[in-house]
Parts: sequence; structure tokens; C-alpha cells
Amino acid sequence: MKKVSRLLTAVLGFSCAFGIINTPAPAQSEKDPLALPVVSLKNFSVGQEYTWKYFENGQLYSTENYKVISSDIDKLILEMSTRLGDEVEFKLHHRLEVSLKSCLKAYENPLRLRPWRLKMYYWRQDQWNLVEGLNSTLAFEEKFNCNPHSQKLPGKEVAFVEQTTALGLRSLFQFRPFKSHTDRTSWFFLNGPEAGLLAFKRMSEAKAPLQYEIHFLSQKLGEKNQGPSLTDLESDPH
Repeated sequence: MKKVSRLLTAVLGFSCAFGIINTPAPAQSEKDPLALPVVSLKNFSVGQEYTWKYFENGQLYSTENYKVISSDIDKLILEMSTRLGDEVEFKLHHRLEVSLKSCLKAYENPLRLRPWRLKMYYWRQDQWNLVEGLNSTLAFEEKFNCNPHSQKLPGKEVAFVEQTTALGLRSLFQFRPFKSHTDRTSWFFLNGPEAGLLAFKRMSEAKAPLQYEIHFLSQKLGEKNQGPSLTDLESDPH
């Protein structure tokens, strides 16, 4: 029961707190010199995989994998699987059905977030079952950034840090409540092939007896992206 509870908690996401080390300049773009990296359809080729490790008080307790099953700007299908501790095999447990277009459009106006929803399914009795009443998009947005804005964020600011990751020393960024020294949100990669992906997240309050963290482990490239026309009828949870 304890393992199941941990698994469900990991799926729905956690919060983090982390201190600033230093503040490098944000990545630049032609349209907005202060724009932050966001994910695009290029990050979601069929077969693409992303893996993160979860730690409890510094000890590995699970490894989570997201795999792209179907790639369409209006309908991404990601399968989530987990292995606990030293287990060898990943166990499939959830699916996400995401409109990447809706996620990106939600942040077109930095002064007004446009609400959007995703669908989550759980695997039981050899079939996919819809998670009813789900209003949170955290299972996706915790791992993949859709917000390009570094300024004019109501009640928020952007923090930057140099952090050692599985890929070496990398620049990261984080959205946090304004003037907050303890925050519980994702640190995303600022540049490189992983730009816009979750790099690190501390999920517990600083003084909590149990400290949980997520760390990026790796990504596996998928097939060449086929664009919005791609369908995969066999993988459709409907």
C-alpha cells in the first residue's frame, strides 16, 4: 500500500524549494530577448522517451518514464511507467492525453492565464480508464514548460541558477511566487537539447522530516516527427 501511495503521489506531482546560487542571463530569441524556452512538437516524436529519478532522503525510491505514443499538436498521447527501487522492469500505469496547442496558448498573454485541461487514464483490468474530475495539468506542466514569459508575470518572478545535473553543470530557470525564498516549483533546463524540460524539483518543505526530489536522468530520441496529421488508432485510449 505504501508503494502504491508513493506512485500515485509521484504521478500527480509535487512541489519544490531551492536556493539561488547565481543568476546568468536568460536565453535570447529574435522575437523576445528575454523569452524562456518552451517545448514544441519536436520534443514529442513518436517513441521519444524521458526519464526522471525520484529520491527520498537522498535514496532512490523510483524511476519514472514518459513515452510518446502519438504525436499531434492537438493530441499528444504519453504513457507513464515506473519502476520502484531496484526493480528492473518498468510497470505501465497511466496515460496522458494532452493538447500541446492549448498548453502553449494558455500563456500567450503573460497577464492572464488561459485555463486548459488534459485527460489522464489509468491502466486496470487490461484497459484504460479515465480519471474522472481531473482539473490539474501538473502531470504535464511539471515536466514540460509552456510559459515563455520572464516578465510581467502577476505575482511571480523568474529565478535562475547554475546546478549540477546528470548532464553536468547546467543553467536552469524556475517560476516562483514574487519575492519568495522558498518555492515549490520545477527547475527547467535553460538551454541545450533539453531546454524547457524538467531538470530538478525539490518536493518537500525545507524542514520536513522526509525530503523528496526529482532529477532528470535522460531522454531517448524517437522517430522523425510526422506532424499534426499523425494518428495512431491502436493506441487511442478511446
